[in-house]
Amino acid sequence: MRTTRSIRRAVAIGLGAATVATTAAAVTAGPAHADSTGVVCHTNRLVAVRSAALTDATVEYILGTGRGFDILYISEDFQWYYGHGNGHADGWVPYFAISC
Repeated sequence: MRTTRSIRRAVAIGLGAATVATTAAAVTAGPAHADSTGVVCHTNRLVAVRSAALTDATVEYILGTGRGFDILYISEDFQWYYGHGNGHADGWVPYFAISC
């Protein structure tokens, strides 16, 4: 038979785990939003940083999954983010490749 103390501890541990899981899901929820300029977000896949906001623009460099990307500007159609990876030149990445 469980004591009241062990039941309280089990409930507290369960609530703590649920809070951590909810927070983790919120952090990795999706693409950056319009208010994300000046924020360092992360790539959610292998992404080519391009010289212009076009899929056929020159690839400047590649960032791997989980790399930081400092968003400086968001295109008017919200499809591209302009910024840079750590120690790299500025360039454009598609919105779906960035999570904040």
